This record gives sequence, C-alpha cells and structure tokens, in this order.
Amino acid sequence: MFGYKHIRGIHIDGVCIDEQEGLKLVSNNEGKDEEVNVICRLTLEADMRSLAKLMESSMKLGMGPIGSKGRMIEYLLCIDEIFMNSITHGYRNQGGKIDVKYILNDNYLIIRIRDYGKGISKSLEDGNIELNENLLTERGRGLFIVKNLCDKLSVKSHGDLGTEVSIYFKRGDST
Repeated sequence: MFGYKHIRGIHIDGVCIDEQEGLKLVSNNEGKDEEVNVICRLTLEADMRSLAKLMESSMKLGMGPIGSKGRMIEYLLCIDEIFMNSITHGYRNQGGKIDVKYILNDNYLIIRIRDYGKGISKSLEDGNIELNENLLTERGRGLFIVKNLCDKLSVKSHGDLGTEVSIYFKRGDST
C-alpha cells in the first residue's frame, strides 16, 4: 500500500510511487534557467491497465494546478493520447516501460512521457506537427490534437531509443 503524501500543496492518496525530488535548476526552451519541481515520477508498463493507473494519477495530480474542469478534460485527453502513442507506435503493442514525470514550475504543470521503443520521426519533432490532408491516416492526428489542446508541446526523438514528449499546461491555480 502507498501512504498519504502532501507534496507542494497537492494531496496524493495512494498514487505517487516516488518521493518528491525537490527543486532543480534547468534550462527552458528559451535558454533561460528556471526552477522546476518534480512532484511525481511513475514507471509503467506499456499496457491498458497502466493507462488506467496513469489516468487516475493524472487526475489527482492535475486537480489543483490545472484549475478548470474544461482544462482538466483537455489535460487528460493529451496524456491519454501520448501514452497510447507509446503503446501502439513506440512499442507496437509488444510491451515495454514508459516513464512519466510530473513537473511544476511557476507557470506550468508539465507532463513528460518517455518510452524506449521505436523513436518518432525527426520530422515530427517540436513545431513540425501538422494535420495530414488524409484524416484517415494512422500517423499524426494524435500529436496534432495534443498540440492544439495544450499550451506548449515538446517532442524529442531519441532514434531507436524511444521518444520523449513534454506536454505543458498553464497553471490555473494562480501562483
């Protein structure tokens, strides 16, 4: 059984596996240093059972920082889409590990999802995500939807070592 945790104003009951990692200084996309707080780290199997656990964890972790119910739905949809991409495209439904990290900074709740399967095409990294004219194609729709629902999206290919996607949602809890 997991114990009750109180992490930087967010109550987590039986969800978070690791202890709080604390504040770290990192460079953001604009090259500026900022403090971030890793509030939870999960390592999950690439399967549907783990997706259910992830959604439960994400709901509890997002309640405070996200704010509105409408944004919560968008936040959960984005997490679901990226996790499913890892299962179906990264691992091709063959199983594997997926690391999920929840990070708070002054402006955003960031969800970083990292798989170790087949990496995404370099052409889809960061700002190069556009909707394919063929809406029935199996590639690109999910990332396009996520890009348009979240406040910021970062996609990094690690070649044959997987993909890392960071989904940013502005904090609605007024910091």
